[in-house]
Amino acid sequence: MNTFNREQYDVAIADWTNCRGNYAAIKNLILTNYVFNFDSEQIDWMKNANKNTEFCTEIGIYQDQLVAILCPLDPSGQKVVVDNYPYSVLSELDRDLNLVETEVYTVVKNAVLSRETKNG
Repeated sequence: MNTFNREQYDVAIADWTNCRGNYAAIKNLILTNYVFNFDSEQIDWMKNANKNTEFCTEIGIYQDQLVAILCPLDPSGQKVVVDNYPYSVLSELDRDLNLVETEVYTVVKNAVLSRETKNG
């Protein structure tokens, strides 16, 4: 499992913060066929460390690569400071990823039933 200590976490976050305003740098970091992959050990770590129904990931830069860093939350939704933070490097897809979009329509028909019936 790839992890950052607190200092590495802080540096990665600071590097991303410094890069965010530079479109050319971001364009070089984020390729359209790249994804973050978290393994089962990292997911299990997050399930155990996180005390909230929501979860948090931070974006950072490490060794000139974009990383997603798992950050557990306390019951009130605040980030918890931990000794090690699992992370995933943005990397090329190793297989096709099928995305499905489903559209659902609702048809509403209105009718008025009046007290006053009129015979024509």
